[in-house]
Amino acid sequence: MRRYLIVGALLLCASFLFADDSVWWEGEDVLETNFPASTWFSETTFRDKVHLLSGGKWLTNADKRTGPAAYARYSVNVPAGGRYRFWCRKFWKHGPFTWRFDDQPWRTCTKDVLLTDSVEIRQHLCVNWVYLGRVALARGAHVFELRLLAGPGEQLTACFDAFYLTGNDAVVPGGAQRPLPPEGKPGPADWFPVAFYEDEFEKDSVIDMSALVEAPAGKYGFLKMKNGELRFEKSAAPVRFWGCGADFSDVGRDEMSRRARYLRKHGVRMVRQHPLQSVLGLLRPDGTLDPKALDKWDWWFAELKKNGIYMTWSLFYPHHVRRDEGYDLFDELPEPAWWMNDRSARSTSGLVNIEPALQDSEWRWAKAVLTHRNPYTGRRYVDDPALAVLEVHNEDCIFWHWPLNDLAEGKKMPRHSARLKRRWADWLKNEYGGDDALRRAWGAGMRTGDSLANPDMKIYAAWEMEADGPRLNKAEKQRMGDFVRFLTVLQRGYYEKRIGDLRSAGYKAVTITTAWRAGGPAADPANLYCDTAADMVSRHNYSGGGDGGHNIRQGKLDNFSHLGRPGSGILSSGMYQVDGRAFCMTEWTQKPPNQWKLEIAPLVAFYGMGLQGWDASFHFLNSGSMIGNGWPALSSYCTDTPHYIGQFPALAFAVYNGHIATPPPAAVRTVPLRRLFAGIDPLGQDFTGGGHDDKVLRGDQATPQEYLAIGPVLVSFDGRSAGTAPPARCWDRERRVVVSTTGELEWHYGRQLVLVKSPRTQAVIGKASDGPVDLPAVTLDIDTPFVSVIFTPLDNRELRSSRHVLITALARDRQTGTEYGADGTQLLKVGHPPLLLEPVRATVRLKGSPPRSVNVLDVYGVPTGATVPVDAAGSFRVDGTFASYYYEVKR
Repeated sequence: MRRYLIVGALLLCASFLFADDSVWWEGEDVLETNFPASTWFSETTFRDKVHLLSGGKWLTNADKRTGPAAYARYSVNVPAGGRYRFWCRKFWKHGPFTWRFDDQPWRTCTKDVLLTDSVEIRQHLCVNWVYLGRVALARGAHVFELRLLAGPGEQLTACFDAFYLTGNDAVVPGGAQRPLPPEGKPGPADWFPVAFYEDEFEKDSVIDMSALVEAPAGKYGFLKMKNGELRFEKSAAPVRFWGCGADFSDVGRDEMSRRARYLRKHGVRMVRQHPLQSVLGLLRPDGTLDPKALDKWDWWFAELKKNGIYMTWSLFYPHHVRRDEGYDLFDELPEPAWWMNDRSARSTSGLVNIEPALQDSEWRWAKAVLTHRNPYTGRRYVDDPALAVLEVHNEDCIFWHWPLNDLAEGKKMPRHSARLKRRWADWLKNEYGGDDALRRAWGAGMRTGDSLANPDMKIYAAWEMEADGPRLNKAEKQRMGDFVRFLTVLQRGYYEKRIGDLRSAGYKAVTITTAWRAGGPAADPANLYCDTAADMVSRHNYSGGGDGGHNIRQGKLDNFSHLGRPGSGILSSGMYQVDGRAFCMTEWTQKPPNQWKLEIAPLVAFYGMGLQGWDASFHFLNSGSMIGNGWPALSSYCTDTPHYIGQFPALAFAVYNGHIATPPPAAVRTVPLRRLFAGIDPLGQDFTGGGHDDKVLRGDQATPQEYLAIGPVLVSFDGRSAGTAPPARCWDRERRVVVSTTGELEWHYGRQLVLVKSPRTQAVIGKASDGPVDLPAVTLDIDTPFVSVIFTPLDNRELRSSRHVLITALARDRQTGTEYGADGTQLLKVGHPPLLLEPVRATVRLKGSPPRSVNVLDVYGVPTGATVPVDAAGSFRVDGTFASYYYEVKR
């Protein structure tokens, strides 16, 4: 054990006092500890990176405990009594611990914490700030103690760099240095810092949309799909869901309750858990689930339900099997996913789509969960209408590169490949009967060795399935078309069986197959047809990001803006909307450090959910109960930022109240089933850019993406619906403007500007600083280069006559110290919290009655007491001096 006995005046040296009454102490400056003197995480193992730690050292643990749990005590001197925000700088989510000051009750920091920033020290080693909560402390000396949550024989990685107390709610830490409080009031054009802490849910918050999220979830019965729309059993009106991914966090019940309230306040009506198996683990040998994990999940589900929030379950990503389940080709299965605790299990990714034994294993797990009775709701999950949508599995289909490329090659999974080829030969024999019929059908596409007697005929990889036929030999179109049809029989058959299993078990609500697509365009329409086995088609799409991939790092970035082409990027997924089926986006985001990402949430709400009539949207990904600071955890996927959840209240209000009308289809792309299997892409729709990229439309039959900004675009496999050609006035190619058939939406792609002109919600999105903007109920003169300004009539009147208006006004964001290259394609410096927001500088005049008051709101939507002056003509000007992105207008 290490002990540091500090007496007399030296006691004050354990913590550092600053003029703003904040307190900072180093993790290594302990009063007493039994942490080991050194580990393989000690600073001596990265001498060239010690400057990334606040004091060049830290306190580390990496050993199994042979005695009591590891602990550390510190002496802390507090300059003034009061309530402080408490922060800890530590190694990622590793090392859950309990902590307290003096004899206060112990509090817990779990592994599921919201990380504020992230500084990489070396591969798989980083340091992050974590907010621990509020603590009340009297003036004077205190003892702070932490204890790791690991007992004897357990190995626990934990590293502590620094701790920080601040009584200033405008301050958040970032990086290795003590944060400084803001210096004075920002100027009109100054980017201003924003700090976020837990929401107190004050009653006078203007952005609280809880009333639109009726509780409890399920009060109107089960969610159903009828004629391509979602409806509750006990309601005749269609219903739409503005939501987000919200994966389970193993935190205390108070924190779960806070998270549910936070989501509801911001207008979230449904959340998606992805994947559920990562929460509950595999079935135990007796066929049951871990009771501790299940109890936590049950409580979370019940808490969401109580708050009016429905759930979508993505069950698997992917499903895993154990050797003792008896799958005959177990040794060829891939290694388990990173989140899988049982490392002896194997992944069923890709192969589950064609292997009945793996499908049966999936169902054993799903049935056990769905027929479990939740003690906190009193219902089995199949009987609970709060479980509104079930997704068979996430991002997985037989037409994707994995496993099709490896099955075609036959080297990595030779026995799986051989089995698929035998099944194809049997299917062809049933279809054609003999080689003569096969030869007549395939003609010049016959390969040497092709015969119904040959169980080893060549099959196609996904990369071969090009839009105009097989890459290596275009004469093989019908041969490849037959292979696509064979795979369609397997894939759709699997989906139909699974949905039948769900119905037999008692599940009554909405189903999704998967949100994935084919690896080659010639198979993509067939894959979409397979998805119509379920009630709702789903897709994922992403844009932005950079060299960091799933994270934000210095280097190249994708600074793409959707506004340069209507219907591009994420919105292009609307091309997958099918007549007679509901449609949703279960994952989407425009990833930071893209500078224009504030555009996409309004575009999804107004064009996707409104004009296109999508039924549900799930932004990816909510992680906690408060808005994060900076670019939270430097993650590419974060709902909890001003650009996303900060715009949710205005967007949810518009979606739920039907402010943007959905007109009849602008285009219906009819594809008879026989054309799906011609060995080409009958839709003229390609995506060879890879990943989740923008769709590339080509060929005479292609429907221009711009139609997505005119009205709904549907695919029809039965020809029941027919679209009319949109009026010529809707697309002015010379002026580069697309107007919706409703007249409510204008996309000025030549200016990179969208105008929302519905009678109620009105908005300007994009580059609006080149002249006045005239909306039906408001005029604006905007100086800021790129904005999203949304006017929401909170009394649901037409905006011109509304007496209570919320203005959501956002521009670009960046972290403190962030630097971009001159052309915007390089992130030169990542920076650190706090987040800086560019102010929207604009003169605003609402048409109709002049404002009685324009109130400045804080980040929680609560009036600050400050007001914006209104001139005699009823105009007012907002800018950086108000350091806000919410304003309330009363008339």
